[in-house]
Amino acid sequence: MSLSADQLLTWLLLYGYPVLFVTVLIGSIGVPIPVNVLVLAAGGFVADGDLDLLPVALVVFGAAVLGDCLVYGVARWAGEEAVQRHGARLGLGPARLDAVRARFGGWLGAAVFSTRWLLTPLAFPTSIVAGVSRYPLAFFAAFAVAGEALWTGAYLAIGYVFGQSWPSIAETVQDAAQLAAGLGLVVAALALLAVIWRRQRAAARAQATRAAGD
Repeated sequence: MSLSADQLLTWLLLYGYPVLFVTVLIGSIGVPIPVNVLVLAAGGFVADGDLDLLPVALVVFGAAVLGDCLVYGVARWAGEEAVQRHGARLGLGPARLDAVRARFGGWLGAAVFSTRWLLTPLAFPTSIVAGVSRYPLAFFAAFAVAGEALWTGAYLAIGYVFGQSWPSIAETVQDAAQLAAGLGLVVAALALLAVIWRRQRAAARAQATRAAGD
């Protein structure tokens, strides 16, 4: 486990819920910190009696949803031109944005949902794409709430079940999340290729029909 994760865990034990809220919030707005590890640890601390389940669940869920909405709101307010110009500083250059948009396209709502709990490394760019694309706020919030509720419940439950043994599975869970993200990208790319192929076939058939009519 990295030094940064150790420090966060120390702060969590010392200061409790405020540290948990701030950590999940800044992780949700794209700062690369080990949020999943901290939430697993929080579940373990609940099992040990160091923290209470309901406040932990509300803090994690609320901070995650707030972070998602902040990213969406800033991206929508700034507009695509500003994001394209300054996004590279955050590791979100035009190429990455275009790749996310191409992969998810018309399934943006499903993408928002799945990247909250399964394809978590793609959550930040997906929120950016939703914002600059002016995806309806109500739909974005609904999908984000559903996904974050699932993520919160799953990670806290895993940490709780394993109790003091949660560090032994933390790396496995992180690796599984990264593997899921990779597989998700492959599936999304294949789905996009299938859509393009069907559209090309439909266009070819329409052209053939017009040619036969002439």
